[in-house]
Amino acid sequence: MTGIQLSEWDGAHHNLVRAVKKVMNDPGSFEHVETVYWDMKDHLVVRMTFRGTNAFGAVVPQTVKAWVDLEGNMQKWEWYNPSLTDPPLEFTKKSAQEPRGSAVLCLHCLCNCGIV
Repeated sequence: MTGIQLSEWDGAHHNLVRAVKKVMNDPGSFEHVETVYWDMKDHLVVRMTFRGTNAFGAVVPQTVKAWVDLEGNMQKWEWYNPSLTDPPLEFTKKSAQEPRGSAVLCLHCLCNCGIV
């Protein structure tokens, strides 16, 4: 099922890329870095890292995570920023629970400035 959801070229999740580009300051600056997913039997948890240009002209890395049904429809997605105290981002199936460290980021410039 996941083959139809992920790009054969770079492994990005098609619907998640579209959703992220809709809220980016400069959608044309989107550059996919990595997508990983965990099969939770009845849905997937997808984590995507990408780069984009913020309102100040800086290229910044960002990470999002999404909950996706087996047909590729996103149930929800959010910005993901692990704190320095979080475990490494490589989760095993045993520890594939919802990652800690979620935060609301500014959708204007993709930073933590607090303007939502």
